[in-house]
Amino acid sequence: MLASVGREWIALGQPDTGLKLVSDWLATHPDDPAIDVRIRYGELLAAADRDDALRAWIADVRARPGLAAAQRADLDHQSLRLAVRDTDRHIAAGDFPAAQRTLDAVPAAQQRERRWLLALADLREARGDYAGAADTARQVLATNPQDAGARLMVANMLERQGDEKQALEMVRAVLADTPEDDIDTRLSSARRFTAMRREDEAMAVVAPLRQRYPERADVAVQAGRIARSRGDFNGAAALYREARMLERRENVVAGPDGTQSERALAALEARREGQVATGVAFAHKSGDPGISRLLATEIPLYVRIPHGYTGHAFFHADTVLLDAGTLPGDSEAGSRDFGRFRALGNAGIGRIGQNDRGVALAAGYEFNGAYNSWRADIGTTPLGFLRQNIVGGLRWRGEMGPASTTVDVSRRPVTSSLVSYAGATDPAHLVDGQVVGAATWGGVVRNGVHVRYARDVGRFGLFADLGYGIYTGHNVLTNREFTVRTGFDVPVYERRDQRLSSGLVLNYWRYSENERYYTFGHGGYYSPQRYLSFSIPLDWTGRSGKLSWRVRGSVGWSSTYEKSMPIYPTDAGLQQKVGGAMYDGGSGGGISYTIGAIVEYRFAPHWVAGAGFEIDRSRDYAPNRAQAYVRYFFDKQQGPVPYPPTPVRPYSAY
Repeated sequence: MLASVGREWIALGQPDTGLKLVSDWLATHPDDPAIDVRIRYGELLAAADRDDALRAWIADVRARPGLAAAQRADLDHQSLRLAVRDTDRHIAAGDFPAAQRTLDAVPAAQQRERRWLLALADLREARGDYAGAADTARQVLATNPQDAGARLMVANMLERQGDEKQALEMVRAVLADTPEDDIDTRLSSARRFTAMRREDEAMAVVAPLRQRYPERADVAVQAGRIARSRGDFNGAAALYREARMLERRENVVAGPDGTQSERALAALEARREGQVATGVAFAHKSGDPGISRLLATEIPLYVRIPHGYTGHAFFHADTVLLDAGTLPGDSEAGSRDFGRFRALGNAGIGRIGQNDRGVALAAGYEFNGAYNSWRADIGTTPLGFLRQNIVGGLRWRGEMGPASTTVDVSRRPVTSSLVSYAGATDPAHLVDGQVVGAATWGGVVRNGVHVRYARDVGRFGLFADLGYGIYTGHNVLTNREFTVRTGFDVPVYERRDQRLSSGLVLNYWRYSENERYYTFGHGGYYSPQRYLSFSIPLDWTGRSGKLSWRVRGSVGWSSTYEKSMPIYPTDAGLQQKVGGAMYDGGSGGGISYTIGAIVEYRFAPHWVAGAGFEIDRSRDYAPNRAQAYVRYFFDKQQGPVPYPPTPVRPYSAY
C-alpha cells in the first residue's frame, strides 16, 4: 500500500515525498527483513531515476538472508533494467565501450532476455553495425515472432542498409498486428513511417491517437515530427510547445539534453540559426614569376541572417589579394610568354610587379524546405581589380524519395591565375621608335549550367553531373566547355560519430579552345580538348567531444589532350608578327593524388574555430591551399557538434 502511494507521489513530480513514505517505514522496523517491501522500494528508486541509490540498494537486499527464488528473480529483473538504463546513458554520451562493458557484466542467464538483446541491438545500431543490430533483434524474434519492438528494429536496420521496400512492408505488418490501445507501438510505427518520408501513413496512425489521447505529450511530439517532415515548421513548433506543456503536467523527468519535446524544439530552432564568420584562405600555385605563378589570399566576411524556419539572407565582403610575382620584363626569355612581348619585344621595359587587390561584394537568399531548396545570389568580382564583373547564380535542389536533382545556373569567375581572375596589363612597348600603347586582357567568367542527379541504391550513392559553360573575358578568346562527372560512393566504416567512405569517380572534360597560356588573347586557365580521369576517393569524417574533422584523399589516373594554339588567338596582326607561330599541343596525363584535412573546434557556446589544408599533385600541376576561420553563432550552440566541419567559403568558390 505504501509503495503504491509512493509511486503516485513520484508520478506527481515529488519523488522525495514518495520515497520517504517507504524509507521511513523501513527505518521504524529495523528488525523486520521485509524483503518484499525492500524490493518495492527498489522499484520506487527506479521510477524516481535514482539509479546510483538503486544499485546500492539491490546489493544490500541481495546480501540479506532468507531470499526466496521469486524474490531473487525480482532483483534480477531490477538489475537488468538498471543495466539497460545505464547502457542507454552510455550510448547517448557516445561512450560505446562503457555501454558494452555494462551489457557484458549482466549474468549470462539474463543475456538471453528480450531487454538485454534489444539494448545490444541499440548499441550496435549506434556503432553503425546495422547488420549486427538486425541479427540481434532477430534473436528476439526467434522465440517471439510477433515482438513489435524487435520487428521495428529490424525494419529500421533494413532501411539503414538501403532496403526501404522490405522495411516499409515490415512496419505496415507490425501496425496491422498492433491493438488500438497499444499506444507506444503505434507511435513507434509512426516514427518509422516519418523517417521513410511516408507522412500520410504516419498521420493516419497519429491523428486518431491525438483525438483519443489529447493529453499525451508523446503523441503531440510525434504529430510535430510529421508536420516538420511535411515542411510545416510553424505547425511543428506549435505542437512541440504544446507537448512541452503536457510534459510539465505529466511531471516528465528531463534528461541531460531536456525532455523529448525540448529536444525536438531545439532541433527545429536550429533552422533559424544566424552567424557571422571570417577567416583567411591561402592558395599557392607554382609557375613562372609574373606569369603563371600565383599566391592568392582571401579574407572572407560572411553574415547569415535567418528568416523564419526556411530562409536565410546572406552577405559577403571578401578581401582578395593576388600576387603573381615579378615579371622580368627586362629579360626576353623571361617575358616572351606574357602579353605581347613575343611580338613587340621588351625594349625599355624593366621588371614589373604583377599583383592586384580588391573587395568582392555579394548578397543572396537561401530557402531550405522539406523537399526542395534553392539559393539565389548576385555580386561582383573584387572591386579594385583591373577587370571587374557582375557575377551570381541560381541553384535549385529537389528530393523525391532516395533521389535528388540539382540544377545550377551561374556566372562565376575563373580564379586559376592573375590573368583569368583579375585581368592583366601589357605595358606600352617601343617598336621601331614608335610607342605601342598598353593593353589589358583577362577577367574571365564562366557562364553556364550544371545538372546533377543522385540516388541511393542500397548502401551505394550513385551520382551523375553534366555541365556546359561559355567562357568569356576582356580581349580573350571565347571558349566552350562540356563536362561529365559520375561515380558512386559507399560507406566502408560507419558509426554514429564517424564515417569512412570510398568509391569511384569518372571525370570527362572537353573545351573547344586550349587557353592555358598567358599571351594576349589567352585566358590563363587549364582547358584541355580532352580530359579523362578515374579516381578512388577516401573520405573520413567524424567528431569527438567538441572537435569535428574531415580527412580526404584520392589517387587517380588521367589521360589528356591539348590542341595547338596560335600565340595570339584574337589579334591577327600580332600573330603575323610572330610568323604564325603556334603553341604545341599534345597528349599527357599520368598518376595524380590529393590529400586534405580540416578540423573544427567549439571553444565557447557561441564560437567555433577551424583550420585546414589541401594538396593536389599531378603532372605540371601542384597547388597548395590552407585556411583558418572563426565563426560566431547568434544563438548558443547545444548538443553534439555537427560533422563534417563547415569551413567559411569565399564568394569566389560558389
